[in-house]
Amino acid sequence: MSEISEIVPLDWDNAAQQLVGTLTVIEVQHFDAKGAFLRHEHIYGLVSSADQKNGIRLVATGKTFNGKLVVLPAQLNSFTRPRPGTYKLRSTGESVTDPHWFTTWQVTNADAVKAVPVKKKIKL
Repeated sequence: MSEISEIVPLDWDNAAQQLVGTLTVIEVQHFDAKGAFLRHEHIYGLVSSADQKNGIRLVATGKTFNGKLVVLPAQLNSFTRPRPGTYKLRSTGESVTDPHWFTTWQVTNADAVKAVPVKKKIKL
């Protein structure tokens, strides 16, 4: 993602001022208990608030999460500023033009283990 975005330092002195009201794309990468990649999903919308106590809140738009409130942890180091352009979201097929921020999060599902196909043994 570094070729399409730049790191812009955010701290809690300027986070609300720089984030609230901005169009933000969230990528959530899901992994199983053993660390195997399961899927990714994209959420985008407008940041409604940002503070250290309550985290970063976004009201989602788009066909999958429209109108839902998304609450991210109060961690600013995953936010990067994308270059202007139109970005196609692989998980939804939607396009987002000129988002202000990208952020990526990883979620581990401790109860899931990706099924690995077992090759059938052939007797000779």
